[in-house]
Formats: sequence, structure tokens, C-alpha cells
Amino acid sequence: MISTELPGAIFIYRKECFMRNCNFNPVIYLILLVLLLIMNAGCQYTEEEYMARVDEAKKYQILTKRQQAIVNEQKKNIQELQQSLTSEKKRAMAQQEMLSAQNRKLGEMIGDYELKITKFEQQERQLLDETEKKRKQEEELRRQLESYQNESEELQERFQEDHQARQDMVMSLRDQLESAKVKVMELSNRVAVRLDETLLFDSGKSYIKASGFKVLKKIGAVLKKIHDRHIQVEGHTDARRIGGTLKKKFPTNWELSAARAANVVRYLVDEIKIEPNRISASGFGPYQPIADNKTPEGRQSNRRVEFALLPLRTNSME
Repeated sequence: MISTELPGAIFIYRKECFMRNCNFNPVIYLILLVLLLIMNAGCQYTEEEYMARVDEAKKYQILTKRQQAIVNEQKKNIQELQQSLTSEKKRAMAQQEMLSAQNRKLGEMIGDYELKITKFEQQERQLLDETEKKRKQEEELRRQLESYQNESEELQERFQEDHQARQDMVMSLRDQLESAKVKVMELSNRVAVRLDETLLFDSGKSYIKASGFKVLKKIGAVLKKIHDRHIQVEGHTDARRIGGTLKKKFPTNWELSAARAANVVRYLVDEIKIEPNRISASGFGPYQPIADNKTPEGRQSNRRVEFALLPLRTNSME
């Protein structure tokens, strides 16, 4: 029989060696210690039993080491897994941040494109409005052009008719009135009957002389038959200044030419009965000469009375 003290001491000694050399689990150690105490307390073993117990303890020790190695491996695997998870988490967070940044950038790009699209739509509407406006303007211009063409054709016809009427008038007036001192002329905007001053007036006088009434009666009878023209009686003088006692009555040639024209108009209205609303008097003095005032012949030509036949629609010279 082997005393329980010796195996207990050996066991304790082996336990201390085991603790020094092994990373022993405290819980397993307590269980083994309790078992040893129980064994020391009331059991006595034979050497064979003791060795069997020792072998069994070794087996437990080996098993425990294996279990501890497994636990350590599992801890290592868990740590590696945790590290891997941490890395994956960081990578996922980095990817999420990158995706968020990309989403923000895409959002900004979409916003810019929407603004551009809105701007393009506004420009398109403006272009459509402008196109419609131009189309209406073109239609209006086309209508105006057609109207102008019609008016032009009417004016052309009227011009032809007027031109023909003026030619007929000139021929008629020439047949009835023209002489050495009476000229009938077709000018750019009127037909004119031009009389030499000496037919109607004495030099420096404004009243019509006796022989002048005969001339005016003949001319007035012809002009009275022309109802589609305005008759403008024009007085013209040469460039010599008025002097002597005559200056008191006519300070300048303006007054003399105007007085002569007015006296002619009065006679045609009072005696020939030409409508006063289609006849007028104008004095031009020396400012519309038809010849050179430096020669006697030229001055004689400039002293004249003209009957200008003007279109009724303008009632004025152009």
C-alpha cells in the first residue's frame, strides 16, 4: 500500500511543474486540485492504481493542452476575423463615403443639366416666339408689299393718265394762248403759262394796264375750263433794287411781285369767275430767275408773270 502523502506530494510537485511550463486553465486546475484533495483525504491507492491515476492525469493534461490550443486557435481566428471585419468595415465605410461623394457629384451634375435643360427650353420658347413674330411680320410685310404694288400700279396708271392729261393740256394751251410773249411749258411737277411783264404791267407798276385786261380775259377763259388743277399766279422781277419815289410804295421787289400777282388773281376771280378756292397769289421777287440779271435781255426775261397749274391733291409746288 502506498501512503496518500507521497502521491499527494508528487502530484503537487507535478502540478507546480505543470503550472510553470504550461498555460494552464485556472478552472481546470481547480477541478484537479479538488480531486487531489479528495484523494489525499480518504483514499489509499496501490502503485498500479497510482500510476494509472498519473497516466490518466497526463492524459487530462494533454487533452487540456489540446483544448487550450484549440481555444487559442479559436481566439486567434476570432481576432483575425475581427481584424478582417474591421478592415472590411473600414473599406465599406470608405466605399460608402466614395459613393456618397460620387452621388453628390452626380446630383450636382444632374442639377446643372436640369438648369441647362430649363435654359434650353426657355431659349426654344423664345426662338419659337421670335419665329412666330417674324412670320407675322413677314405676312404683314407681304400684305404691305402687295398693297404698295397695287398702289404703285394705281399711281403708275394715274401718272400715265396725268401725264397724258398734261400733254393734252399743254397742246391745248399752246394752240389757244402761245405767242411771242406767251409760253406754255411742261415742267417736272406742273404746267406753266409764262407771260412777259410788258403784256400786263408798265415798268414799276402793279396795276394792270388796259391792254393787259384783254390778255387776262383770254387766258382766264381758258384756265376756267380746267377744273382738276390749282392755279398759282406767280409774280417775278429782275434783281435791280427799287429806288426813288417808288420805294415808298414798294420797299423791295417782294412787295412789287406780290402786288402784281394779287391784282391778277383779283381780276380772274372777280371778272372771269374762277373759283377762289383753287387759285392763289405768290410773290417771288428776283429769287427765281430764269436768265442772267447782268444783261438787259436777261433782266427782261426775269420780269414775268406765270400761271402754274398744280395738282389739286398737293396744292403747292414741289
